Amino acid sequence: MNYDKLIKDIITVEDKNNLVKLIEESENAIYKSKSKDKNSELNDPIKLKKEFEDQKKHLDSIEIIEIEVAKHLGSKSIKDIHSWFQTNLNKELILNVKVEKDIIAGLTVSRNGKFIDLSKQKVFDT
Repeated sequence: MNYDKLIKDIITVEDKNNLVKLIEESENAIYKSKSKDKNSELNDPIKLKKEFEDQKKHLDSIEIIEIEVAKHLGSKSIKDIHSWFQTNLNKELILNVKVEKDIIAGLTVSRNGKFIDLSKQKVFDT
């Protein structure tokens, strides 16, 4: 299945968690109702369950990049950072943005067990 439309607007872990919650709510709602159309996919709960599980598995397979910043970022800044990583890494990814008051001017990045400090903290620590 092509998940491009599903993940197009998923930028942060919060976005991902909200989508998973919507998938689970949809799954529950479909099990509680039956379509009057006998040919409807809504009448095949096994197929639907697999579809929902596949969607959640795909979301869980997307790499998460942890970034820490000094202050809360607006949605445009987060989208710009996400776009930069996605363009330069050429892959689907989700950001987990955390605010860390000790960071000075910049951000830190954790990816695949590697940590990169792109803040100005080192200048003040010397």
